[in-house]
Amino acid sequence: MIHLVVMLEGQIHPESLIRAANLAIKAEPVVGCRLVQEDDKLFWEKIPQIRNEDFFFQIEDSNPVSRLQKVLSYKIDPYQGPMIRINLIKNTENTGDILVINANHASMDGKGMKDFASLLFSFYRGERTGCAFHTEPGSVSQRILPDLSSRISNRENTNSDGVDWSDKFSVPAHSMHCEKQVFSVLCLSRERVKIIHEVRKKWNVTLNDLMLAAVGAVCSGLTQWRLRDIHLLTTIDLRRYLNQVPQRTVFNYSTAFEVAIPVFHDESLMETSLRAHEIMDQIKKNNPGIEGAIEAEDLYNAGCVKARYEMQKQWDEVRIKGKRSPLFTNTGIIHPGDLDPGIPVSRAFLLPTHNLPPGFSFAISSFGDVMTLSSSYGLPAFDSDMVRELYTSLDKIIPGYDSDPGAYMTM
Repeated sequence: MIHLVVMLEGQIHPESLIRAANLAIKAEPVVGCRLVQEDDKLFWEKIPQIRNEDFFFQIEDSNPVSRLQKVLSYKIDPYQGPMIRINLIKNTENTGDILVINANHASMDGKGMKDFASLLFSFYRGERTGCAFHTEPGSVSQRILPDLSSRISNRENTNSDGVDWSDKFSVPAHSMHCEKQVFSVLCLSRERVKIIHEVRKKWNVTLNDLMLAAVGAVCSGLTQWRLRDIHLLTTIDLRRYLNQVPQRTVFNYSTAFEVAIPVFHDESLMETSLRAHEIMDQIKKNNPGIEGAIEAEDLYNAGCVKARYEMQKQWDEVRIKGKRSPLFTNTGIIHPGDLDPGIPVSRAFLLPTHNLPPGFSFAISSFGDVMTLSSSYGLPAFDSDMVRELYTSLDKIIPGYDSDPGAYMTM
């Protein structure tokens, strides 16, 4: 599951939203599908008749934020479908509603989620203004996994030596069987984000380099070692390797690769960021993610039994070896113009999944010039006080804390 949370300064009209959602589902048919297993193969199958109650849910409260945990905990059964769930939390005080889009990760990644939300709001504006927004209905066949390996001309430059995934950190084995999924969110204001960009430009590093360094430094600070390599999984959008990418790409086409960042306890964030920048530059030269894409194609061809086996093998390695490589994904900028329902949006951010080993994921998303660092994890596998301490350390190490501390909350 992945999630998009959109906090509004006004009220959404439910009937118009339902009509817009039906149009968006027709335009992007994968979200209106279910998965079917036949002879160890996995297929998309369009649901002949989707009822409004199958994908749209509404609750009311005078404090909509207090209902976020409830709507975020709703599950989607991919074998029943549809792959999307749109949740409207109506503010009974007639001020700001909250819209939450839940999606099964099989149907879309962060880029796909942003594209689907943009499409949904375009239809919604058309419904409210009477100026209809038109787009052709999509085809499921257009949303199958692209054959990436045949489109890459420089595969000889890929690094196929493999990576040592072992790590001496202990990992709570019951991450796989958590009782409750929880989200932690740190929101950094536009003033804080301005400081961050000024600093990273001065250091000549990317925002991703700086945040990887910050996460690595904080994780290293939890140990007593003077130096250690902090292993992080970071995602990459494989669309960059395709010759032609459609303007709207609502499907999951991301993979991850590992980054090992050496961190000294007594060094500055600038020094760690510069090292992260050098490491990332070297990785980028080797076309990161290509091997993962070819692996994904093999899994699609082998069928769902093979995919399940590989996922279970990863969890077994987590449990037996005690390795820990948290997932860090930079979902990028959510442009305000793409989330325009015709009423102001105060905040929007993406929340990651906790289903991947070891059950703890970071995600960074920026809505306009406001940045949100979010994570998902399970209780009691991870201690909420420990996560709060981790976020407090992150807030303090990221530039601009003294003048403008971030706002932390859990859901």
